[in-house]
Amino acid sequence: MHIRRDYPIPKTTDIYTDALNDLQKEIFNAQDLLDKTREQLQNIEKDIIYLENKRNGFNKMREMYLASAQTLENKTYDDELSRTKRLFRDTRQNLIDVVEILFPGNENFQNLLAALTTAYGKGGDDIYVDVVSESLDCVQYLIEADIVAYHPNDKNKIRMVDLL
Repeated sequence: MHIRRDYPIPKTTDIYTDALNDLQKEIFNAQDLLDKTREQLQNIEKDIIYLENKRNGFNKMREMYLASAQTLENKTYDDELSRTKRLFRDTRQNLIDVVEILFPGNENFQNLLAALTTAYGKGGDDIYVDVVSESLDCVQYLIEADIVAYHPNDKNKIRMVDLL
């Protein structure tokens, strides 16, 4: 019988040596794969950290933008509010001067104007002021000047018209 040389003979040291060599090669290959996988994992972890830092930076930028926009909005609002208050104060003083020139010493007219401007400033459902008999001449003057208007259903109430 003829034995082929490329096959090791069972239960000999050659077969054990070849098997150990093959196992050792597989261990080295597995170790190389493990090292490459660990390297790729480290690269992925670095990329994740980089992206998280970038996201945190964008979030901080967004917060800073919103804070600066809010600050600008508040400053603009405060400037407009102070300007509006100043204009209202000047207009009020001018109105007091005009009323004093047209109706010297007439407190009924001043009281009526004060009640009208207070009601107009409050707005809502309470914009109408009751007409009292002492101020009928003042009411007639304001209606002719298109400053006030009667209530549509009750002629005993007036309100300031929208001047703007």
